[in-house]
Amino acid sequence: MSFGEAIKALTKHDERVQSTKPMAKEEKQEQPLVMPERAENNRRVFAYLNRTRGIPIPMIQELIKEKLLYQDKKGNAIFVCRDKSGEVRGAMIRGTLTDKSFKQRMGSGLFPFVWGAAAGKTTMTLTEAPIEALSLATLHPEIRQTILVSLGGIDFMSSVEKLLEQYPIKRLILSFNNDEPGREAIQRFTQRFGQQVEVKAFLPSAADWNEQLLSFKRESRCFER
Repeated sequence: MSFGEAIKALTKHDERVQSTKPMAKEEKQEQPLVMPERAENNRRVFAYLNRTRGIPIPMIQELIKEKLLYQDKKGNAIFVCRDKSGEVRGAMIRGTLTDKSFKQRMGSGLFPFVWGAAAGKTTMTLTEAPIEALSLATLHPEIRQTILVSLGGIDFMSSVEKLLEQYPIKRLILSFNNDEPGREAIQRFTQRFGQQVEVKAFLPSAADWNEQLLSFKRESRCFER
């Protein structure tokens, strides 16, 4: 073809290329939450929580019945984190070997471990871990009249804000560990939520609630002797 014809042909080809729409990038989808596989029984969970941690067997049975606790195939205790509708949103995993500490969190920090969220409750008690909540409830059964929430640490204020939007809470009880980080967290949480609800601190006399429970049990055995 002549030079002019070649120019026209290239121009038309360029127009076709420019008019082609770019391919849309695939939207990133959140990976579905895959919970640890259940074991055939909960023997190690019962042994660890009852014998090592001093949690009463009926309380362990209650959590299992409510599908808030189970044993995975590795023998870990799986504390299930659910939203208000009951959907599984994550888990707090605790190893059951006394000579080897193992902790892991699955899912978003927006969904903590919530226990006893019955209608009509207006007080919420915050602890750092599920075992601390169980220990607190063992020592002070009246705390079961509140909604027990384990944050999985001393942060996750966003999860508390979300819970205060979902439940008619008027009073917040901060039952963190009795150490420097726990006391500092109480100041932060009080400043953050003190204008919204009544905030009270309720700390163990020991370093944490489970240590206080075990100490109480040791003293009780000595007294019985």
